[in-house]
Amino acid sequence: MNPEVIILTNHSIEELGGFDKINTIPGITETDAYKNHGIVIIDDSYLFAIGPRVVEVVFELFNGFYPE
Repeated sequence: MNPEVIILTNHSIEELGGFDKINTIPGITETDAYKNHGIVIIDDSYLFAIGPRVVEVVFELFNGFYPE
């Protein structure tokens, strides 16, 4: 498995001890997502509540998948 994009939550980043600790996740440094800056961080609340903010997460994901 070699994803081009990896989605993590802000809570996951906090648990790791910060964004600079992402490389401690086993195997992540071998992925295209890591090598090409395809790590997308989203707010946990986007995942647990359906409502007006869904539009925000769609835009965040789109920008993460297609950063140009």
